[in-house]
Amino acid sequence: MKWLVISSDERSSSKTVVSAYIAALLDRNSIQINYIKLNPALSVKLGLLSPESVGEAYVTYDGGQVDKDIGIIERSVSYALPGRSCLTLGQAIDIVNVTELGSKTCGYDFLSIDQHLRDYVYQYITNFKDHVINVIELGGSIKETGVQIFCQAIKKLHELSDITTIHIGDSINDFERVFSTQPELFINYTENAKFMKNRQLTKALETQLHSHLENYLKVKLADFDLQLTYLAPLDKQIYPQTIRIAIVGRYVANDSGYLSIIDNVRAAAHNNSVGLELHKVQSLYLNDQNVTSNLQHMHGIIVPGGFGNCGLEGKICAIKFARENRIPLLAICYGFQMTVIEYARNVCGMDGADTFEIDQNCKYPLIDKLTKILQTEQRKDGEQYGVMNLGDCKVKVKEGTIASTCFNENDAERHWHSYAVNMKYWDQVEKGGLIGSIRNEAGNLVVGVEIKDHPFFFASQFHPEFRAKYSCPHEIFIKFIAAGKKQDAAQQGKSVKE
Repeated sequence: MKWLVISSDERSSSKTVVSAYIAALLDRNSIQINYIKLNPALSVKLGLLSPESVGEAYVTYDGGQVDKDIGIIERSVSYALPGRSCLTLGQAIDIVNVTELGSKTCGYDFLSIDQHLRDYVYQYITNFKDHVINVIELGGSIKETGVQIFCQAIKKLHELSDITTIHIGDSINDFERVFSTQPELFINYTENAKFMKNRQLTKALETQLHSHLENYLKVKLADFDLQLTYLAPLDKQIYPQTIRIAIVGRYVANDSGYLSIIDNVRAAAHNNSVGLELHKVQSLYLNDQNVTSNLQHMHGIIVPGGFGNCGLEGKICAIKFARENRIPLLAICYGFQMTVIEYARNVCGMDGADTFEIDQNCKYPLIDKLTKILQTEQRKDGEQYGVMNLGDCKVKVKEGTIASTCFNENDAERHWHSYAVNMKYWDQVEKGGLIGSIRNEAGNLVVGVEIKDHPFFFASQFHPEFRAKYSCPHEIFIKFIAAGKKQDAAQQGKSVKE
């Protein structure tokens, strides 16, 4: 078994650019890997962290709520990654403590970092035996105490495995101090920072990495097109037509707050041969007085997920504007729930419609807890949000809808929610014209809606952005961008080439 370890001297040193290149290169050569992100954070529940502070959490097919970098790597390869691809120091400590509490042996020894915690991390990473090559990315800096705990476990790999190391930094001094040896490949971060921060590699570094992998694996590797990867030049393509897409959300201040959505939009724009201008609109401050100023020139509007009271009325305002002004809309998760509420309030006359999550005394709780709606497809995930739909769940699609052109019957889509449409009120909303175009596998819960006589108006409870690749964005994003392209052409009086 082979191990490839990527480390750095500093935080935010763009290690994932290197990991994504390696993953994509090997995948194009039909070589599958295990990817393991070791994050020194003490956090245990990554799904509860603020996207504004740390970027989005990514949800895996098996319900793992993990570091956003797992999403980057999963979009870089042709297969899905499991939730165990991410381990935080806090999770490791938590498991070690729980193991002690569950032990039936009296006189359990004191727990120690150098033995128990190190051994657990070692056991965790060596349990990845599905494939021959394991890529470990050490988050943070090897100068940090938390990372050095991970390093102790990695040093044990030398006892039984073929390991190679890639270190990114200004020197190898810190690496030598921690590992008592030199890295097999050193990348000078100062010389490459300008490119790596923009998700790019210099041609020289690309060649260096390619050669290092060939020497390590003892096989020639075919080249591949970076255009369809994480390393594609951001918004550098020149097209005769450019469209403006607004993302209306609470976490727009952080570029990685909606990373998976943005990556899908960019890939879908390339797929449609159209240029892209992304406009981030803070939903906290969007209202009836300024919505026209912010959205009237957009060719498409995305209302993404979230939780809590995160600018909900601003999102509802954006959805109403898109519906009334026939601007293509794609709403996801919390955005889906706000779409149902907006339609109930403003089309069905259900004044006081809201989500139980925010207003427990509202007249029409259009969105309510899953535990009060249905009793299947649920997983327990802590106390704050309780029962959730997590991971891939199969869906049923209604024929003759937008959904039927983007989703296949009984396909699995990635879910992450503890609230859902209250089916007690669904008939009333459906009679008002909102189409339930996607339901869960059991057919007793609406998870996708749309309306007729609109260029594109679709919302899903699930996250299609989590089931996409850089080389193959989700079809719903492709159709959304195509609708935006037509919107621009109609405004300009042009015809659109399909």
